[in-house]
Amino acid sequence: MCARQVVAAVVLFASLPASAPATTGGPDLASPMGWDPETKEVYFRISGHNESGLAPTIVRLPLRRSPLQFDVLPWSAEADWDSAYGVQVHRLEPGLAPLEEATDCSTVPDMTNVLESDSVGNDWYPARRYRIRARFRCVEGWIEAIVFREPSIRLLRLYRIPGERIAVGIFSYVGIPHEGGYEVQVPVALTRTEYNGVLEITPFWAPRLRWWSGPEAIVRSSPHPK
Repeated sequence: MCARQVVAAVVLFASLPASAPATTGGPDLASPMGWDPETKEVYFRISGHNESGLAPTIVRLPLRRSPLQFDVLPWSAEADWDSAYGVQVHRLEPGLAPLEEATDCSTVPDMTNVLESDSVGNDWYPARRYRIRARFRCVEGWIEAIVFREPSIRLLRLYRIPGERIAVGIFSYVGIPHEGGYEVQVPVALTRTEYNGVLEITPFWAPRLRWWSGPEAIVRSSPHPK
């Protein structure tokens, strides 16, 4: 991981504004599309299994860019299933090679620390919120995330990129607090280097989730685990 990817700590608050956006009822799940050996870019699909009717969001990881992080392809952000979306996907997919899924990594962290906790939401959607820090056997350094309902996170899958010292981990946790909580799966760029800092995980593709776990709720903090 990049040492400049310093973690952030949560500014805890007691409740959300009454105007907070409503959920459409379901998890956001990540799946690999592949990588382009020519442009050195990795692509994942984020599918909202909910009632929105929107097409999956396509996220891209440029391997030669610093900092090493995913971004959203603008044409796929909150896009409809229409012909314009389909044309873009069909242009992208033929040039992608498959990623290698690792089978030697435990999904359960070796250690999890709860750094802070509070209750958020309102009378309709009360939720317990935690800022946790976890260490995984196949990941250098610490992983930090804001989670709901229970203080847990999993490394669901790990993908290695042929010929590169970079891998992509899919981290899974309850990241949507509404209606009892829904899963969020976040693709994260990981490097095979010695690094003892902390990498922050957040659902970067979804503006609706920033009420609870986005930049508005975060300030910079020490990168050293408590």
